[in-house]
Amino acid sequence: MKLENEITVEILTNKENFIKAISNNGFKLEKEFDINDIYLVKKEFENCPTYNNLLNNSILIREITEKPNAKKLITYKQKHIDDKGNILNQINADVEINNIDDAYNMLKLIGYTDLMKIRDHISVYKKDNGDELALQFVNDRIYIEIEEKCEHTGKRYESLEYMKSIITNLNLPIKNGNYYAKKAEDILSDRKEKMD
Repeated sequence: MKLENEITVEILTNKENFIKAISNNGFKLEKEFDINDIYLVKKEFENCPTYNNLLNNSILIREITEKPNAKKLITYKQKHIDDKGNILNQINADVEINNIDDAYNMLKLIGYTDLMKIRDHISVYKKDNGDELALQFVNDRIYIEIEEKCEHTGKRYESLEYMKSIITNLNLPIKNGNYYAKKAEDILSDRKEKMD
């Protein structure tokens, strides 16, 4: 289980403008991979009044594919959010599994129900100074995510302000100026709008 800070912004541009902006800032492509998540929630929590409560009571079946390898996990996430909607920190716990279908069927048997599916194509970029960010195509949205500890360069950011400055220096339009976008909540909101 890990506890860490991260910032996530939804950018209002296309991949070409993003690549131009990061190239101008010295970032180079490190790797690409896909994450496919199936969110399940216990039936008694499926009508939680807020998206955060709903997601904090959900389990993910996750497949991470980086050709030619794939990793399969059951994942639990919990976000601690302040009154303004800022993510203070996030807990993340993973258990590796062998078979997604078996895990899915087991969770259904013990009372979980489908909530949503998220497809995420991720491109990780890094700079010579150790800065690292991830471009994420999540369903029909585009996000940039920066985690406190860089997975590929080993750098650890000392402050959220420095992490925000990396994105600010890209000069890309950020949806609502929000540095704490919540991807799963956005997808749930999209799904609700389509159902209404």
